[in-house]
Amino acid sequence: MMKRKLGVFTLTLIGALTLAALAGILPAGTSPLTGVTGIEASIHEPQLHSGDSVSNQQAGSGAIAAHGADKWHEAGFKGAGVKIGIIDFGFGGIESHIGTEVPDPVGVRCYSFNLNPSAPPSYTTDIADCDHTALHFSSLHGSSVLEAVYDIAPEAEYYIAAVSHFSFYHTDLKDAVDWMIDEDVDIITFSHAGGWSGPGDGTSVYPTSELNTLNNAVENGITWISPAGDRAQDTWSGFFTDADSDNIHEFDSGIECNDVDLSETDHPYRVQLRWADTWRAATSDFELSLVDKGNGQVVATSQKNAFAPGDPNELLDFTTPDRQASYCLRLQLMTPTDDLIVVNLQSYGRHGLSYPSRYGSITSPGETRNPGALTVGAAAVGTTGQIQPFSGRGPMNSGDIKPDIVGVDDTHSAILGNVWEGTSLAAAHVTGLAALVKQRYPDYTPQEVAEYLKANAESRPIEDRFFGPNADPNNTWGHGFAMLPDDVEGAMPPMVDTCLQTIDGSGTYSGSWDDTCLSENRPEGDGGNPGSDYYARFFTFTVDEDTNMTIDLTSDADTFLYLMEGSDKDGAIEAENDDISSDNRSSRIEGLALSAGTYTIEAATYNAETAGEFTLVVEIEEVDEPTEPEPGMRFTAISSGANHVCAIAEDGSIMCWGDNDYGQVSDRPTSGSFTQISSGDNHTCALRSDGAVICWGSIDVP
Repeated sequence: MMKRKLGVFTLTLIGALTLAALAGILPAGTSPLTGVTGIEASIHEPQLHSGDSVSNQQAGSGAIAAHGADKWHEAGFKGAGVKIGIIDFGFGGIESHIGTEVPDPVGVRCYSFNLNPSAPPSYTTDIADCDHTALHFSSLHGSSVLEAVYDIAPEAEYYIAAVSHFSFYHTDLKDAVDWMIDEDVDIITFSHAGGWSGPGDGTSVYPTSELNTLNNAVENGITWISPAGDRAQDTWSGFFTDADSDNIHEFDSGIECNDVDLSETDHPYRVQLRWADTWRAATSDFELSLVDKGNGQVVATSQKNAFAPGDPNELLDFTTPDRQASYCLRLQLMTPTDDLIVVNLQSYGRHGLSYPSRYGSITSPGETRNPGALTVGAAAVGTTGQIQPFSGRGPMNSGDIKPDIVGVDDTHSAILGNVWEGTSLAAAHVTGLAALVKQRYPDYTPQEVAEYLKANAESRPIEDRFFGPNADPNNTWGHGFAMLPDDVEGAMPPMVDTCLQTIDGSGTYSGSWDDTCLSENRPEGDGGNPGSDYYARFFTFTVDEDTNMTIDLTSDADTFLYLMEGSDKDGAIEAENDDISSDNRSSRIEGLALSAGTYTIEAATYNAETAGEFTLVVEIEEVDEPTEPEPGMRFTAISSGANHVCAIAEDGSIMCWGDNDYGQVSDRPTSGSFTQISSGDNHTCALRSDGAVICWGSIDVP
């Protein structure tokens, strides 16, 4: 297998996106925003609206009807038999609303605040201890989220956990999720959208990170719902830009200080900063400063997390004085370099930047790539064709589209006593929809629940600066506005063939045969149709480059093995095998060379009407294929690294040869036309004819 070096050039925010796409994230020409005030729902203080209160039943029915859940309620689907976990920072006032606006939870865990990363989580099961109002200003948030989910799924069983806002990388969140796994919870919504514990590609080096906890939940059969965050107008994401070479970042042409709305006096303010580097071992450094525009003085600078000084992220904290003043944010590179570095900064609390990027504003853990999780944006209940201006938008580092789907907010809460907005409310409504789907299809996996909701969403194509006009899905709406189909009984076949499983690649997979899944390739049986008497299971996978593959199928029963092209069960057969072991039972396809593409394995029985268990072992190994220039080839540009050379041929394609320890030869782009090229020691970057920059080799590009 080829070695991969984690380089400093980690594209932390936008990662594998090309320079052309990244140019779209830069807010050049963005008009300054005015009048952006309020409190951010994603840090758990709901944004309230004034006006006449309405009954909770009326408000709930608005969200129910907007998502098409009313038809499902009429058909008897209200979440019965589904277990839902609500995790938040507090459940203030919950006891006085049980039996009316919220259900009596089946299980409760209330965690104590903990600033010691080595101390084990501490909790009680007394629901009164989940009221963190005295300790955290947003304690009502969890109760309001529970209320919103309950509107959509009133017959589900509920488990709640109030976790500590200050625990180091969510040790108590992990503990709460482990408990919910033990309780066989089906769906979790965690409405926190906040600090980073990883580079922004869905991964984290910290075992107790909210991202790894999410992955563990999905692996254990739980669908996870996250808000996209409310920071589209509070975010700047893109390349560090320094046209005048003074190491001060330019947010727009000539703009080195980004005005921020801090009109409130005696008010706490926080900004988080992240940049492209290796977590736990950052070698570059930035400093984010808050400047008083009246006198030009720096009033606050960003600081490292005391528990994680090696991470490429910092926090800036400031409390506004008892007088009004004008402030702006300035970003300075403290370790000058010629490398392109992506930076991301976000302010908490809807304070608003004069030059936001809007894109690249998804918050954690919404920046997950797990297919069993949904990240939810927000649209007001009365205008579901218009995205909320604060709703977080993608893309992710890997180029993945975010959010995944959009739900309604701007509905009434009896607990809050008014209408509120935020992506956490939208995520609560989608959580309720997921419960209805899970009741309708109880055997659905988390991925199938998520795919069902995305597949049935109302399309919202828009002009996406990364994917062009009429993009669907896109980085504002994802797959669209969440909507359940009207015909509950007749128009909802299972979204995924239960006989067909998608696998990531190499690994060991167990299964069993019965008469519910039949072979597509074994001989005709008594019924006269292929496979009518032969049982099988199917496994689909995708490889991104040339590979060598070995597949072993073992069972107490006699086996037969096929490998087919495509993602269907009846694709063209690439290879097949009957016997490879001395007992003539096991099957193996060995050393098969595959090109990039999608393939399906059929693990079948050799004998008709044979049931039983089996084990499938898949080994996929990347093939290093260094290229050599052919005699007579002509080139327009060439560049050499330490032990490799890359060149642009006359047709604009790229050829590389030499040392390939880091993929600096085999990982070259194989499509597109290029005009310029430059190689480092173990990597190369090239300028594509459309203006995009593509890099490969010892660069950690997700």
